[in-house]
Amino acid sequence: MSRIGTVAGQGRETFDGARKEIALTRQEALRHRPDPPEEGMVLDVGSGPAADPRTDVTVDPDVLLTAERAADASAAEKGTRALVVADPEHLPFADGAFAYAIIDEVLTGAGDPAAVASELARLAPRGFAQVPSRASELVFGGPRDRWLVDLEEDETLVFATKEGEPPGAADASAAYEESLLIRLGWAAHRSRWRHSVEWTGTLAVRVEGGPGPRTAPEVDVERVLVHLEDENRRGHLPFMPPQIMDLLRCPASGGVLTRRGRWMDSAGAGLSYPVVGPVPVLLAAAARPL
Repeated sequence: MSRIGTVAGQGRETFDGARKEIALTRQEALRHRPDPPEEGMVLDVGSGPAADPRTDVTVDPDVLLTAERAADASAAEKGTRALVVADPEHLPFADGAFAYAIIDEVLTGAGDPAAVASELARLAPRGFAQVPSRASELVFGGPRDRWLVDLEEDETLVFATKEGEPPGAADASAAYEESLLIRLGWAAHRSRWRHSVEWTGTLAVRVEGGPGPRTAPEVDVERVLVHLEDENRRGHLPFMPPQIMDLLRCPASGGVLTRRGRWMDSAGAGLSYPVVGPVPVLLAAAARPL
């Protein structure tokens, strides 16, 4: 074969391969996407501005990290869903408050993934969970993640300690950000890099060993409050509908909360939690004696 014929053949092979990858990308996107019902309220834990369009309430355990992600969000995505700052292991809502719950990229940073799964089942009868696979964590993983996760045939997510394992290669993450072709290949084979589970009744989780070391800093409540105050002055914080406010509960006792100006009081726990504009900050570290 002539050199020109060889180059032409390689070009066709490259084109056909790219076309196949694009088709796989569409298929994989559908496999790894939540499927909330048309009726009932939807809770999204940790997705921030990238929350599913059907989401009514977002819970953000790290609003400062979400602020970084929000820089890439369109104006239509910002400030459209009620926001509650809370810990996923102590979700501050009444039992059965939601029809569907979504949690994406949060469980691998949790101290107790089983506790988070239990909270999700308490709040909703169905939901969707997504976590990085073991391979993804070892290649692309960051210091915030504390677990390596495998998915069993029965859809059980198995969490193994990350302690002693490499944190992931910075060069791999940089290459992903820099190369469109690498991102295309990742998306076309998403099932290698992500575990997605649609659950009914309970999200099946098994924890083997203890969590890896916590390298992410603890939530800086003062910085969170300052950030929210600034966003409130700019008019960027989302409206909190009264029906959602009525579903809020004390994360310490599960009791009803009463709004008192810039505070939400829990008579049962003897605690008050700050409220910035429409956003309740229902974190243990933010509570003060009533």
